[in-house]
Amino acid sequence: MLKLLREIDDDQIIILAGKLRRNEGDQDYQERHAAIITPPRVHLDSPRGELDKDALFELARMELVRLGLLAPTFKSLKKGEQPEFDQKTGMMKQQSRRLTPLGRMLLRHIGLAAEDEI
Repeated sequence: MLKLLREIDDDQIIILAGKLRRNEGDQDYQERHAAIITPPRVHLDSPRGELDKDALFELARMELVRLGLLAPTFKSLKKGEQPEFDQKTGMMKQQSRRLTPLGRMLLRHIGLAAEDEI
């Protein structure tokens, strides 16, 4: 757990804690951490600063996936349906990211989640 804690920053802990069921539905938590949890809205003509902010936003989440603390979820496809691909990565488009058992264990270790919390 200590090795994982050295690998992540405070914003990433907020991202992980935001995936707990009680925080996903907590408007106060969402508003208080909106700058960290809410993705920046960028487009091709966005200023460089906003594009950089978007890149850092995505990097934080990709690192959490790499460490096994978050896992991507994908849309269920019907027979014969083609998956949608992300233009940035060229990979199958993720629907969202969920907290993994390891991520939940880390939050319990630092006192942000109860033993039975989902």
